[in-house]
Amino acid sequence: MLTAMDLPGGLLVYAKDEAEERIYEVRNADKTVEVASLNLRGTPEDILGEVRRIAQRVKAHSYPAIYGRAA
Repeated sequence: MLTAMDLPGGLLVYAKDEAEERIYEVRNADKTVEVASLNLRGTPEDILGEVRRIAQRVKAHSYPAIYGRAA
């Protein structure tokens, strides 16, 4: 997807404790893949807060695909 849409980066979301949050540099592609963890423990409000936090990260990665890199 990153290459097909010529995006500078992407986001993978895992349940908390399934993967370490970090950013990977994709060799020879000038792209990054960010790994985010979603904490599914807590109250429904806590989980919704986690989903909102991840949604902001998705939005940041989607913006270049929708509006172009110059934005």
